[in-house]
Amino acid sequence: QRAMHYIGENITGHLTLEEIAGNLFVSKYHLSHAFSREVGVSVYRYILLRRLMMARQQLVSGEPAGQVCRNCGFPDYTSFYRAFKSEYGVSPRELNQ
Repeated sequence: QRAMHYIGENITGHLTLEEIAGNLFVSKYHLSHAFSREVGVSVYRYILLRRLMMARQQLVSGEPAGQVCRNCGFPDYTSFYRAFKSEYGVSPRELNQ
């Protein structure tokens, strides 16, 4: 729960397993295993899914894809595009139309 809360509070920033574990005062290995066991997905996948859900909401409300990419914490448009297309089967701009 604490890890999910921390991720939610910092979802738009650069998040790493080391940073999250350090803020929770546990090892990254313990966090990784416990998180996967309790949530059912890896920390990385959880962060990606949260960002994609946030991006989808913004795109549906009419925000431009480039702005959504920056708003949701993706490092660049290419990684955002690939993740979005892989998850939803359409490009961010196609959803926005």
